[in-house]
Amino acid sequence: MIEIFLKAASEISTLWSLAAFGIAAVLYLASRRRKQAARLGGLAATLAILLLALIPVLGFFYVEFHKNQPSVYQLRTVVLDLQEIPIEDAKVWSSLGGEPKKVAGGWQFDITS
Repeated sequence: MIEIFLKAASEISTLWSLAAFGIAAVLYLASRRRKQAARLGGLAATLAILLLALIPVLGFFYVEFHKNQPSVYQLRTVVLDLQEIPIEDAKVWSSLGGEPKKVAGGWQFDITS
């Protein structure tokens, strides 16, 4: 029976499969030790099932939430003259968008993806 669980565990590819595998494992172990599980009460098995099912579900929602968040890239540049001295009043722009902001020693663009 252990070989079946190990084979099934090696084929887990999604969070939902992990939750189903965890529930099946807990139920199998509880059924094998029915007397001990009855003494400990169904509370321990219920908590284990809830945790094993809840963790992948929460992970799924966490990934989905952060996948839709825009990424911001900060691009900094310095304009130099022929003597390699920074030009303070240089006009800069970005073809990718973003407003130029004056920062110490140059300019910065915040570009969202």
